[in-house]
Amino acid sequence: MTYTQNYQLPQWVKSDRILMDDFNDANTKIDAALKSQADSLASHAAQLLTRGNCTIQLSSYTGNGGSGEASPTVVNFPSRPAFFIAAGTRGLLLATGDDTSQAWRIVTNAYGTGFSTISFAWNGSQARFWGDNYLLQLNEPDVLYRVVAFYAED
Repeated sequence: MTYTQNYQLPQWVKSDRILMDDFNDANTKIDAALKSQADSLASHAAQLLTRGNCTIQLSSYTGNGGSGEASPTVVNFPSRPAFFIAAGTRGLLLATGDDTSQAWRIVTNAYGTGFSTISFAWNGSQARFWGDNYLLQLNEPDVLYRVVAFYAED
C-alpha cells in the first residue's frame, strides 16, 4: 500500500487488503487536520477583530467653480473621518481627520500632473479646502467629485 504525501493517508490498489484499522487511522488524521484548520481560522478571525477595523463611507459633491479662502470647497461628513480621499476627473485630494492646515492634492492639467499641498481646515465634521483656482481646489464647475471616507472603529 502507498500513502498520500501530506497526511500519510492510505492509497489502496486492488491487490491490497483493506483493514478497518487503516480506515480509522485515516479518519483520525483527517479529523485532526480539519480541527487544526478550524482552530487556525478562528484564531485569525479573532485577531482581525483587533486590527484596524474601519467603516467606509462613499459620498460625492459637485463642483461649483468657487476658489480661494472666501469660497472653499466644503465636504460634510456625519463625523470626522480618520482620513478621506476626494477624486474628480482631473484631481485627487488626500486629507486626514487630524487638526491640520494642509491636505495633499494631485492635479492633472494641460501642463502635466503635479503634487502639492492645499490649504485645509476642519469645522467640526466639515472639511474645507481652498486654492488659487477652482481646478487646484478640486471645485471645477459641474464636475462630480467622489469622496471615500474611512472611520476608525477601534
